[in-house]
Amino acid sequence: MNKYSLLLFVVIMVTPVWSCKSGVAVNDRKDITDRLIGKGLFCSDLLGNSFVGIVGDTVIMEFYSSPKLCGVFIDEGDTLTKVTEILYKGRSPYEFLNPMMLVENDSLCIVDRDGRGVRKICHIPVDAIASPDNNARWRIEDLSWCGTMNVGSDFLLFDDRRILLSGDEYGRENVLTVIDASCQTKIPLAYWISDGYSGNVIPKQSIYTDNATLCRKGDKILYACGEGRYMELFRLTGNGITDRKTIYAQCPEYVDRDGINYGVFADGNRGIKACATNKYIYAVLRGPLLPSRKYKGYPGYYYDEIEVYDWDGNFVRNYQTAQPFMTMSVTDDDSTLYTISVDLDTMEPEIVKYMLHR
Repeated sequence: MNKYSLLLFVVIMVTPVWSCKSGVAVNDRKDITDRLIGKGLFCSDLLGNSFVGIVGDTVIMEFYSSPKLCGVFIDEGDTLTKVTEILYKGRSPYEFLNPMMLVENDSLCIVDRDGRGVRKICHIPVDAIASPDNNARWRIEDLSWCGTMNVGSDFLLFDDRRILLSGDEYGRENVLTVIDASCQTKIPLAYWISDGYSGNVIPKQSIYTDNATLCRKGDKILYACGEGRYMELFRLTGNGITDRKTIYAQCPEYVDRDGINYGVFADGNRGIKACATNKYIYAVLRGPLLPSRKYKGYPGYYYDEIEVYDWDGNFVRNYQTAQPFMTMSVTDDDSTLYTISVDLDTMEPEIVKYMLHR
């Protein structure tokens, strides 16, 4: 998918077009080691479709069908209570068009995007978001100087003014860029996965930035591709990448549609979504998404397995949840897993909480 608002074409074929040269990692799912029984949390006003972050008993979720962009909830044991809704959509200094969000160092960090690239980065202390109209403690840094960029779907925070972004200038053979607002510099990392593709640059650049996931522990970075089944660890030392270790090596199978758009195969794997703590990496492997596919009675984009790795890339365990889910998040102390699922009787969204083995 490109950022000129052109359509993503899906190509339905059975024969693979190209794939990574594997041999480094095994591309099969791991065996289930632990089965989890969870508890549904009652919530009378749940609009969230994905988790932004969890701090203590505060759960922040992103909205896709509300005047506000985020909701703040409190886990009260058996109930998830909405405290407030925050962040307006718009172009003013305190509004956001297409934000990417994470919670780090007890702050909600937002990188906003538009059709050209990144607009700004904003930091909001978590203890201040219950009063969303009081923006005196917001810290906003302009990023419009970055110019036109093919921006992906995730970022990492190094400090208040320095981030790692999935994306780069259109057509450059790179999908990760360090942006340093303190000196207004963009540093491409020349991160370019070898997959046998020899077509135009933009379709490849886009497929490796769209829906990609980035996680960090110190100088170790996890990259998980949003298509195929590719995930690797590396170190970011200065502005260079070293010590790459591939965990899954199945690159996406795709075609160059027109020099800008890419097409994916309907029967191909749909990427890996991950989150991480200082101790573990939690990865959900997404299989093919077919219109008629159901998973245990749930929509075809629901899953019930979460693979766990340490930060050296070693497999630890594979959880299976009692109830399939759409998305998930784990508390920083690795004690609790939250998932967004659906009640099959009412088809209303449901938060399910699981206690984990530490």
